[in-house]
Amino acid sequence: GSVVAAGLRGHAFYSADQGTTWQQFTAVPPVSFVSANVLNDGRVLLGNQAGQLFTSKNGAALQPVPSPAVQGLSGLLVLKDQRLLALGFGGVARLPEPGHNGTSK
Repeated sequence: GSVVAAGLRGHAFYSADQGTTWQQFTAVPPVSFVSANVLNDGRVLLGNQAGQLFTSKNGAALQPVPSPAVQGLSGLLVLKDQRLLALGFGGVARLPEPGHNGTSK
């Protein structure tokens, strides 16, 4: 199974073998990740403190997901319909499902 670890200063890692080996995602802004989720289609969804969202499939390079920025993002929940619930300084915001090509649906 796949494992993702993400944290401070935009450092994020992917393992396809349950943590035996790791690959680091590159070209990521140096902003701390506050959320890591797996979508129904197997893509990983990461959110950082700047309110930026990124997806990746099978450890491929992170792709930015255009979406309304959530100031001071502190958490991200994936709902049953794959839409997102973002938690931040301004409260709670509902975001559209991230598209497969790096866009929001």
